[in-house]
Order: sequence, then structure tokens, then C-alpha cells
Amino acid sequence: MPVPGMEGLREAIQKEVESLDARLVDLTLRKGRGRNVLTVLADKEGGITLGDCAAINNHLSGFLDRMARAEAGAEALGFGIFDAPCDLEVNSPGLDRPLETPEDFLRVAGKLVRVVMKPEAGAGVYRGKLLSVKEGMVELKGKEAAPVYLPIRSILKGIQEISF
Repeated sequence: MPVPGMEGLREAIQKEVESLDARLVDLTLRKGRGRNVLTVLADKEGGITLGDCAAINNHLSGFLDRMARAEAGAEALGFGIFDAPCDLEVNSPGLDRPLETPEDFLRVAGKLVRVVMKPEAGAGVYRGKLLSVKEGMVELKGKEAAPVYLPIRSILKGIQEISF
């Protein structure tokens, strides 16, 4: 069940994260007994550091405190996170996060990826170096002689493969 006002909260937090030259990747609110947990996943061009996460956490803590004390209050906006004490967590999305959008794929251009296609698109698994992302397509170069072009809208799951 979606939390009332989550989209408005997402927009407000996205604006604050962007003011720190970062990008909001995901936002979740877990409501618990007597305590809520707001988790922010953020990233930056070139990758996010622990120090970046701490700075975003500090900034958002102040922002959320001001919202909670505002005369109209966040409840008036329907965010629903201030009905109980709220813990804030700011994290990196991690190397193994799913690739879903063109921006996600662009972030890992030149790297090894694995893509699983939806059944209606032929249900195959492709693995290779991500050569390009354009016009809704990803171009992969695997073991085959010619690159493979896959429509992003038909990708069921995409991940960057990490090798050590």
C-alpha cells in the first residue's frame, strides 16, 4: 500500500539532494511500531563516497527537522512520516543495483553487463561489454562477431557484472 504523499516527499527530497550535486536514485519509507525509517539512495557523477552520504544525511536531517517544525507541518502536505519518530538512512545504491533506465545503462558504458530479456522479446540472456546507449537501445558486444542491439523497454533485468 503506497504511503500517502510519498510522491510529494520524493520531489522535495530530490530537490534537496540535487542541491548537493547528487541524484536521488530511490526513496523508501518503512513504517514501524513507534518508529519510521526513511531510506534515501543517492549517487553522484563518478560515484558517491561515504563522506557524500554523510553530507546528504546531515543536510536532509536539517531539512526534515525544519519541515516537521513548520507552521503548516508536513502532515498538512500528507507526507505521513512525522506521525512517529523517524530515522534517516542515506546510502549508495551499490555496484550491483539493477539497470533499468537509459541513465543507468549510460553510467556503466564500457563495462561488462548481463541483460535478461522479457519473454515477449525472445527471453534470452545476453552478456557483453556495453558499447552504447541511444534511441532506447543498448548495444552489447559479446563473444559474437557483431554487436547486439536490445530495446531497453524489453529488458526484464539488467546488471553490471563485477569481476575481481
